[in-house]
Amino acid sequence: MMPLIHSQRLGNAVACPFADSDLRGHGVICEDDDRPLLNGMIDAAVRRFEQDTGRVLVNQEWRVTANQWSGALVLPVAPVLSVTEVRYRDTDGAEQVLSTAVYRLHTSNAGARLLLNAGQSLPATQAADDCFAVDLQAGYAADGSQAELAKIPADIVLAVKCLAAHYFENREVVTPVQLYETPMAYRVVVDSYRVAEL
Repeated sequence: MMPLIHSQRLGNAVACPFADSDLRGHGVICEDDDRPLLNGMIDAAVRRFEQDTGRVLVNQEWRVTANQWSGALVLPVAPVLSVTEVRYRDTDGAEQVLSTAVYRLHTSNAGARLLLNAGQSLPATQAADDCFAVDLQAGYAADGSQAELAKIPADIVLAVKCLAAHYFENREVVTPVQLYETPMAYRVVVDSYRVAEL
């Protein structure tokens, strides 16, 4: 059986960690009337980066579901700060909490995964796309304070700002010159931060 892993953010998205004033150094000049538009594009750039890489900038709660777990359960969200709870569906379909003595969280620059502790095994489960559910906290910054936002790697901040500036400066559907979907600097950073399958 092929592993099916799905991730979803729980609750509302957190406030965008950047403001329109952060883009002034990227050649973006906007009038006061354009600030709501620019802030929306910054928010879109953050979400696009998170979607393209599987990396979360500011702490958010996520749920990862999987149809199987053999050896290691890859978590497609990074950086994982902590695992809140792991649940499974027993053979009768009832949801049970998996003891923390059974597994451990292993993190690296490439991503995170859950591993079984020595001498532990998984209980029998019902065959379902969501027979395992992992609730976790992920993000570089614990909150939106300046001290925490400074924990986001500088090249990620640069990539998000480049993409937001690109969105703002290239709003037209038709132009006399060729436009590119994303700036090359953005693509280079995304490729280096994409969460790997461990």
